[in-house]
Amino acid sequence: DEEWVEAVRERIFQVVAEWTQRCAYPVAALLSGGLDSSSVTAVAARLTAQDNRRLVSLSAVLPPDTPPGLSDERCFIDTFCGTPGLGMVYVTAPDAGPFDRLEELVRGGDQPLFTSRHYLYTAFATEARQRGARLILEGIGGELGPSNPGNGYIAERARRGDWAYAWSETRRQMQRRGGSPWRNFTAQAVLPLLPGWLQRAAPRRGQVSLDLLARTPLHRDFVQHALGERLPRLLQEAKQSMREAPDQRANQLNLQRLAWGLQGSSGFNDYTQVCLAYPFFDRRLWALCRSAPGHLKVHNGYRRSLVRLSMDGVLPPKIQWRLDKQPFASDYHLRYNRQRPAALELLRSIRPGEPAWEILDLPRLLHLVERNAQDNLDQQALGLVPTAVYIAQFLKQF
Repeated sequence: DEEWVEAVRERIFQVVAEWTQRCAYPVAALLSGGLDSSSVTAVAARLTAQDNRRLVSLSAVLPPDTPPGLSDERCFIDTFCGTPGLGMVYVTAPDAGPFDRLEELVRGGDQPLFTSRHYLYTAFATEARQRGARLILEGIGGELGPSNPGNGYIAERARRGDWAYAWSETRRQMQRRGGSPWRNFTAQAVLPLLPGWLQRAAPRRGQVSLDLLARTPLHRDFVQHALGERLPRLLQEAKQSMREAPDQRANQLNLQRLAWGLQGSSGFNDYTQVCLAYPFFDRRLWALCRSAPGHLKVHNGYRRSLVRLSMDGVLPPKIQWRLDKQPFASDYHLRYNRQRPAALELLRSIRPGEPAWEILDLPRLLHLVERNAQDNLDQQALGLVPTAVYIAQFLKQF
């Protein structure tokens, strides 16, 4: 176990160093307070300090005039205060939102797919450029490698007859997090052992809809016409990919295959001459972490344990052993609601004969955008509506 942990630690330092050492300019890192971004920032701070260089951390926090009831990750971010060679920058972007600067956004990318929090990435890039940095390190991809939660491992042990371990581990998790041990035991030890159709039929809190066409802003007729006979097979493959197998390595490999094609999608539009880098999107790191034993990914009541163990002494303990995480941009729904009129105006301006009229499901989208988002977990406001607006803006060029 010690050799596995040390190997992962060395590989993390290696992949981060390959980015920090190749850049002739100052380097920045996004620091959200979570396991992945904090690991990248902590490692990069050590590496740049060794080279007598300075690292800038960029963190999104709530503006001072935020209404009561919302909280951010500042208490975790501040655990990095005093880190040698680290300059900390707090970003609020108080007047920005998901429907800002749409023309510049679509001109800056080669496809109309952006995160709805692109306004923060643009603010990060502006802050980095003002400090001379050309490169921003990002922690995206950690769940594919060092912080993989080990989905399927407890069921894997149960399938081998080790039900005692399955019960004790799920019980320890609930002792740390709170909640029902039986519910957790069923979800992690029993459900993955069921046939796929029975897994999909089982009611689960927060379950994602299996109607994949309802999760896209595209019109069903357009999708069916564009994909033709391939559509049923693609939908079936997508449903199969959602099934959790009682095999943690197979689940991790499946996740890596699905995510590999996304690494080229920019989180912000690069008109600022600043590039994002994803050290955890490294095939060597993925392969090493996938091969690691499951008991190092699910360990003593903790999931995502491989990164916790390998970053021991590197991460602040408050972050290393945390179990919760605030949403990125915890005031997103307020910004979305404030800018909804701009989204409505754009969608209502689409006329028959324009590409967007045929491609987007406009009646459904207009119905969705007419209501306020209630919180940051509103998937329509977080993904579906912004994606539709970005596609509509992109198609206006044609």
